[in-house]
Amino acid sequence: MYDNLGDNPVFRVNGISLERMRHAMKLASGFPAHGYKIDKERGWLVFMKYSSAPDMTAFPVPLEADRCAEIAFDWLQAQTYPAQPDHDGDNKEGWLLWNDGWGQVDGHGYHSFAAVRPTWIMFGK
Repeated sequence: MYDNLGDNPVFRVNGISLERMRHAMKLASGFPAHGYKIDKERGWLVFMKYSSAPDMTAFPVPLEADRCAEIAFDWLQAQTYPAQPDHDGDNKEGWLLWNDGWGQVDGHGYHSFAAVRPTWIMFGK
């Protein structure tokens, strides 16, 4: 009966490569992105879907998923990662791309549609 994501899409994808981020970013329902916010308190890069979002840094032109993935990936290179998890295996610097209920990012309202943060990707033995 329903063939789309409805009004409340939620997704959560992690990885280490730009190519995977490009694919994951396309799952976000909200493109083109009109700008972004840096949530300094939580260490998130938040993408915004409306040009009217308060305190947003606007892109010169609205951007599609591939370009937003490149921006997010470049932004991650400058971030400080939390302490590495201690487990029987290896860790690699990676990312988490997600949104929360109703296809928004918690704390950023209906203008938001996806966020990225640094996270460790764990590889067991």
